Parts: sequence; structure tokens; C-alpha cells
Amino acid sequence: MFLFLLISVFIITLSNEVMNMGLLIWSSLQADDPIRQTALVGFWACLGYITAIFIGKYTFKLSLVKLLSTTAMLSGLVLTLNPMSLQWGICLLFRSLFGQIVYARVVTLLPQICNEDELTVKNKKIQLAISAAGVVTMVISPLLAKLDNISWVIAISLILILMALAISGQLIDRQKTGQKSDESNSLKNIFKDVSSASLMFFLTWSVFGTFFIIEVPLLKNMLNASPLMITLFLATGMVTNFLTTKFIPPKTIDNHGSLLFVFSCLGLVLFSFSYINSHFFITMYLSAFVLGIWNALMNVTIYTQVQYLKNDFIRENRYVLYRLICEVGIFTGVMFIYLINYFKMNFQTSLTVMSIFVFVGLLGLAMYCRLDPFKNEFKNV
Repeated sequence: MFLFLLISVFIITLSNEVMNMGLLIWSSLQADDPIRQTALVGFWACLGYITAIFIGKYTFKLSLVKLLSTTAMLSGLVLTLNPMSLQWGICLLFRSLFGQIVYARVVTLLPQICNEDELTVKNKKIQLAISAAGVVTMVISPLLAKLDNISWVIAISLILILMALAISGQLIDRQKTGQKSDESNSLKNIFKDVSSASLMFFLTWSVFGTFFIIEVPLLKNMLNASPLMITLFLATGMVTNFLTTKFIPPKTIDNHGSLLFVFSCLGLVLFSFSYINSHFFITMYLSAFVLGIWNALMNVTIYTQVQYLKNDFIRENRYVLYRLICEVGIFTGVMFIYLINYFKMNFQTSLTVMSIFVFVGLLGLAMYCRLDPFKNEFKNV
């Protein structure tokens, strides 16, 4: 059964990533101002996550099959509408939010199919499947860029969702396992223990999200990089992320997860700063290499903690919450770049100042929580 869960996670993640990447590339090519268009797409993604959290109490009652069927139906509806129309945008928003709800549902089914002492080991494999989907999306992104019609991207995403629907019968339907009372399934309980870890996660993604958006233009401007060199840099981060997730010992995650999370947040900001201020191929490449390691450590530590949450509703929606924080961080980065361009400020200096302030803020938070941000965030684990 775990094999079917891994396959489902990979397929659903790939479906969402293909649609997000394809939409981002397509919308950028359609606009005279790519940064502004990217900001709009980022805002739309954030709105989808927020809506997903607010309707979580109702979607939680739906079975996995119904969620996948709804996602497929919305994908099909999007295909019938005129791109960039209001109706198309609204349908795309709901397709995106249901895609994320399905993703969170499948990933957080893990505690139901394995023993608690296996959660860390099994979650590592879940994170590997997610990383693998990211690698595949990166590999096919040049092909997505050549598609002049967004409908092809949505059609590919729809096919992947239908594949996940076809094997969903092999997974345990959460509704058959019993569930706690509705009193615990309220919106306030999703945010009840959110504290230092979430704030550190957001601050890190505000810098790393900015870096994520400007990496390709940075390579072009500073190194006059060819498409092959750009692919090499992007692939390096993906591969080191994958390998770090694969080889980090589960006992290290269990015993030192909170400390690893702190150092990974600091490391991501520090090496984003290093990357931005590098002027040589070797220093930029080494920064890209190390960023992949820190990113893997941050993800595997915080999402492992989510899997240990006892309440199914909170576990599922906390997963959506952390994905929202990632998107808000990236959106913050996009808006920061847009403001830099709008006011014609020095690009490198502005990003450097932002990195320094965030790094100091992370250090302050780390000291405040005594290097254990998970203590309050996951005290009910």
C-alpha cells in the first residue's frame, strides 16, 4: 500500500507543479512586464491556498475519490473556457486549491498506513517522491515554454490527475478509519500552536523566494550563462536536495530536527546572500550546491513534524498552511523585486540589505526559542 501512496504523491505533485510552472511560463511570455505578471500569478496561488484553508473543514469530509474527481472536473472545465477571461481565472483558482487539498490529503495519509516508529523513515521517501516530481518538472519546463497554448499544460495536468484517480482505490480512505469530533476540526485549531517555526519558515522563504525568482536573470547578467549552464545550476540544487533527503539518517531527524531546521533557515539566507554577491562561476556553483542541501533539511524536518500530529484535520490543513507560507514568501520576493525595478534602486544592494535584516531576525528568533522552534509549534505531537 505504501508503494501506491508514493506513486500517488509523485503523480499529484507532478500534476500541480506542471500546471504551476506552465502557467508561470505562459503568463510571463504573454505579458509586456513579466515581473508584474509573475506577481499576479503568485498572488493568485496565495489566494488559492488561503481559500483551501478556509474551506478545509468542508473538504475534509469529502473522500479522496471525490476530491480527485472534483479536481479532474475543474481541470476539464478550465479547458472549455477562454484563457484570461474572468470565468477561466476563477475556475483555475478552484482547480489550483483543490489540487493542493488533494496533495495535502494524500501526503498526510502516511500515519494511517504505517506505525509511528516508521513515520520518519517513510516520510523521507515521501519527500523524495516530491523532490523527484520537482526534478521532472524542471526537466520538462523547456518543453512547456514551447507550448503556445496553456490548454496543453492543463490537459497534461488533467491526465496525471486521472492517473491518480485510477489508483486511488488502493489507498485507505480516511473516512473509513473514523475521525475525532467536529469540535477539534475548526479553523482556529489549525493556527492554535503556530509560532516561531512558522515565522522562521516565512522569513527564510521571503529571501529564498526572492532568490528563486531572480536566479535565472542573475545567471544571465553576471555570467552571461548559456541555457546549458543555467540548466546545470538549477539541476545542481535539485539533485543535492534529492540526495540530502535520501541520505540523512532518520535518527538525526528525530533527535536533532529542530536544531537542523534552525541551521537550515540560517543557511538558506546566508548562501542566498553569497549567491547574489558572487562574481565567479565556482562560488555561485558552490552556493547553488549548498542551497540544495539546506532546502532539503528545512523541508524534511518541518514536514516530518507535521506527520506526527495526532489530529487528521489539523495535520492535513497544517500541511496546506506551510505550503501557503512558501507561496507567500515567493510572492513577497516577487513584490520586492518589482519595487526595486519600479523605484530604480540598486538591485544587488537592496537584496543584500534584505538578506542581512532577515538573517539577524532569524538569529533573534532562534535565541528567543532557545534553538527549539518546534517545541511550541508541535507541542501536541
